[in-house]
Amino acid sequence: MKSQVAVLRTRPESVVEDYGRLMRLVKYEQALARDRDLVLKLNLSWTKYFPACSSQPWQVDGVVKTLLDDGYDRRRIFPVENKTVVTDPVTGARNNKWLPVL
Repeated sequence: MKSQVAVLRTRPESVVEDYGRLMRLVKYEQALARDRDLVLKLNLSWTKYFPACSSQPWQVDGVVKTLLDDGYDRRRIFPVENKTVVTDPVTGARNNKWLPVL
């Protein structure tokens, strides 16, 4: 599959839906089969919230919402993050506002 890049201008009120638009522009469904488990690797650089260092909640929300809207099975989507010396995934998920999204 050939790599693709998509760019959109967004606004706070449309950013979640714009992630779906981006994903569909690059035809993500051609790379991610619906009949297989999907690991969604979150980026938690620090347990404490630092903008631009971790996956933003609206990014995670946009990706998960798009997957679900497009028929992916919630039971087959596994958001993951690893524990390191500077991160605790449970505390980080709370501090980075991921819990309402996941």
